[in-house]
Amino acid sequence: MTEPTTWRGAELDLDAYLARIGYDGPRVATLPVLRALVRAHTTSIPFENLEIILGRGVPLDLASLQDKIIRRGRGGYCYENAGLFAAALERFGFGVTGLSGRVTMGVVDAAPARPATHALLRVTTTDDPRAWLCDVGFGAGPLEPYELADSGGEFALGDWRFRLERRTGALGAPLWVLHQFARDGWVDRYSFTEDPQYP
Repeated sequence: MTEPTTWRGAELDLDAYLARIGYDGPRVATLPVLRALVRAHTTSIPFENLEIILGRGVPLDLASLQDKIIRRGRGGYCYENAGLFAAALERFGFGVTGLSGRVTMGVVDAAPARPATHALLRVTTTDDPRAWLCDVGFGAGPLEPYELADSGGEFALGDWRFRLERRTGALGAPLWVLHQFARDGWVDRYSFTEDPQYP
């Protein structure tokens, strides 16, 4: 049984969204288009958590996201960015699954485990059998999708260097850790599992 479409892409004003991120390329679900969309979204829509700081609620329904990010030209935090981006990818025909991560920033093995507070997306294309991770809401890249595979070494996305490592998590479940090379060397940014998450 396949799961129903969940990102409400049909309700997205796709033309307005693409104008907001400055994308005017093909509307097909290919890897080159995915790369272009991630870069356009990440460099056009900033990470912003002002509503939380001001003690306001943060609605995550697509109508609210379109109003805030597209019509009012604001940014959003990871759940807002990921939700809007997922709706757009769905309209293009990409396969999209939400994932949840634990931001660690250097303390991946800390006890107790940090809460899962970060949203990212697992995406498939029509022209490539691999699965890709898209993280348009972290606030500091990566500017391209990266393959969901143990890299065995570093990879570059723009000017940034990363490593993706597969570990064994609780109860033997697969756990992934994304590392980024920073001023003081390698630091883990976050960990995540492949358990599907929904809006």
